[in-house]
This record gives sequence, C-alpha cells and structure tokens, in this order.
Amino acid sequence: MRPIRGSTEMDYLHQPADDTPLVIRKNKMAATVIFHRPKRAWVERKRAWGLHLDGPRIEKVENGKSASLSVSPGAHTLEIHVDWSKSKPFDFDIADGETIELYGKGHLLSAHWINLTLLLLPLFIVASFIPGTLYSIRSA
Repeated sequence: MRPIRGSTEMDYLHQPADDTPLVIRKNKMAATVIFHRPKRAWVERKRAWGLHLDGPRIEKVENGKSASLSVSPGAHTLEIHVDWSKSKPFDFDIADGETIELYGKGHLLSAHWINLTLLLLPLFIVASFIPGTLYSIRSA
C-alpha cells in the first residue's frame, strides 16, 4: 500500500493479489469517549452501570470509576442500563481524533433509596420503566 499524493486524509491505494482493479481505502482514526460515573457513598455502590453504545452493551462502569471508549467517528447514541432501568438516549457526534467527556448521574429516586419506604414503591415501579427518570448523561 502507498499513500496518495496530495491527500490530507489517510487514503491508500491497495493492489489485491489477483488482477482486480485498485481499491481506495480510507482509514479513519478512532475517536474517544471518556465516561465518568460519580462516587456515591451508599446509593448503588455495589451495582455496575452498563454503557450501551448504539444498542449493545460495550462496557460496565463501577462506582466512582471512568471508562474510556474507542469509537468510530460519526453520530452515536449512549445509554446507561442498570437492571431493567435505563437513561434517556444521549445522542452525540464525534470527529476523527476527537475526545469528549460525558458524566453520568444517578437521581435521588434510584436504587436503594426506594427501599427506605414502601409508600414510594408504586412510584418507583412506574418511574423505573420510563427512560431517563432514574439515570441521565450530560456532556462536559
């Protein structure tokens, strides 16, 4: 493979082994998303948050930890999943070589606070199935 002259991007000419025509490939650099989970003293300290990028879970984040995710440039959607509950989808665009920082937050009604009283149980059940009620994501 050899670089194309005058190109600003990483373009390469690739000659396959057989006699098929030349193919131009564009190598995209990876972008980085750094996700921070705040440290909470009691609420959810033992439960890991699942980070779902464009659908499937790609990472688990423990209490007070951060995760560095290598993603392809372009538009993406990130969600926090904890058991059956999840955040609202957080949509973002990221460019080649760019690094963005995102911060997760567990809201007061999440997890073990509900166990303090049975009076809030019906509210928790309803709220846990509404995306974004218990967890959220924000940019720096």
